[in-house]
Amino acid sequence: MRLLIVGATGRTGRLVVEQALKRGHSVTAVVRTSSLQETAALRVVAADPCKTENLLPLLAGQDAVISCLGQRPGGNPWLVRDAAKAMIDAMQKADVRRYLIVSGPYFTQVPIP
Repeated sequence: MRLLIVGATGRTGRLVVEQALKRGHSVTAVVRTSSLQETAALRVVAADPCKTENLLPLLAGQDAVISCLGQRPGGNPWLVRDAAKAMIDAMQKADVRRYLIVSGPYFTQVPIP
């Protein structure tokens, strides 16, 4: 299966990429900046996951998309939502029909008075 994995260098993303490669899938990893080494089965692309025009060319030939995006402290609180909107728009145009989001809530410590 050909997988597009967004957020591939985060904690969850690295595990998903590792498991996909172990299972013999071909992976295109979408990252902000890369610390991943490309291989025959792993293509690494820097792109903004919130921009449909950046995602659309990456979807050609993909069977499914897995988003492993999560919120970073001080980052965009709407990242997962904005990226999902852009991805769904791009997927409709590219006729890719499988989309999985793996994410967790961001918690911050709030002192109790």
